[in-house]
Amino acid sequence: MSFETMRDWAWEWPDQIRGALRQADAEGWPGDPAIPTGGRDGITAPRPAFVGAMGGSAASARFARRLLAEDLRGPVEVLADPHLPAWVGPGVDAGLISYSGQTWESLALWDQMESRGVRPWMITSGGQMRAEALRVSAPLFEVPAGYAPRAALGWMLVPTVLALASTGPDRARVRDSLSAAADQIESEIALWKQGQGNPERNPFELAPRLAGSRVCALTSDARNEAVAYRWKTQIEENAKQQAATVPFPDAAHNEIEGWGRPTGTNAGGSAPVTLLALDMNEASDQPASAVDRRVRVGRDAAWEAALEHAERRGLAVLRVAPFGEDPWTQVLSHVALADFTSLLVAQELGLDPLPVDILSSVKDRVRSAFREAGAERPESG
Repeated sequence: MSFETMRDWAWEWPDQIRGALRQADAEGWPGDPAIPTGGRDGITAPRPAFVGAMGGSAASARFARRLLAEDLRGPVEVLADPHLPAWVGPGVDAGLISYSGQTWESLALWDQMESRGVRPWMITSGGQMRAEALRVSAPLFEVPAGYAPRAALGWMLVPTVLALASTGPDRARVRDSLSAAADQIESEIALWKQGQGNPERNPFELAPRLAGSRVCALTSDARNEAVAYRWKTQIEENAKQQAATVPFPDAAHNEIEGWGRPTGTNAGGSAPVTLLALDMNEASDQPASAVDRRVRVGRDAAWEAALEHAERRGLAVLRVAPFGEDPWTQVLSHVALADFTSLLVAQELGLDPLPVDILSSVKDRVRSAFREAGAERPESG
């Protein structure tokens, strides 16, 4: 059954992290550091990095950027688009991720990179991207094939994090953080296997409240946008249900004014809105500076006030508590929870979560258009 297959993939999230770490160690991935990192006292010069990917593959880059946010000493652009920015050239650390290896947008980025003399690292399960990496001897991390791309995030996340992190002590710390997060997440998944869950994040209680509503996911910190976006896309792909994200705290300067008129089921017959508020704890109770404290106080006040305003206006607000003490576990545990909860939402609606018929039909249309226009990409030789 498709549900059981997807469920098992969701439950193996910690094992994917561990398996990818073992593979990275065995292969010496990624070799030379892709972008310098270091603590707040680091003195490495900033270097920009670029990662091109689409869909579930892009999620690995977004989460990697979030997890390394306190260490990166240069900007990392994650682009889900086939147009390579003009600034990406030979001096830029670059990567490409395509689970299938056949994503036409990612292959278009590669063609532009090659013409500019950019040699990216690549993460894929095969296809043309693997062939291109072998042809030019680019760093290649080959992940297991056979998954739905959205269900292979752990395999793609680990090599992406390591490619964006430095070697030496920092890389060792990154590896330890991933391993520790996998262990903690496994303990929560063990509850789910028994039909249970932690308070305020029990998937068996969340799913019935999300089924049939238009879910708007949000977090109080824009750095955690990848978390909200994962909830959004998993609800869309697995439960075939419309979802959105709310950018916060920016929404406190514009969007929340639109919450003044309750929607519920409006005259057009659309589904009621549920605000899925994803709470996160700070890594430390002692802010590093007066500025940090002011930021936290202002952000938290805006967050609580916005959610209270929404509830007063009749919007459903469903808060999801964080899990784990460290930020890596808190972020990655949301992946596991979003994945499994979205499958339960599909089950509530009587839907098969595995097929993505609309996505497949659009991809078929693109392939047909390439053939009709004589614009198919030559196979790698």
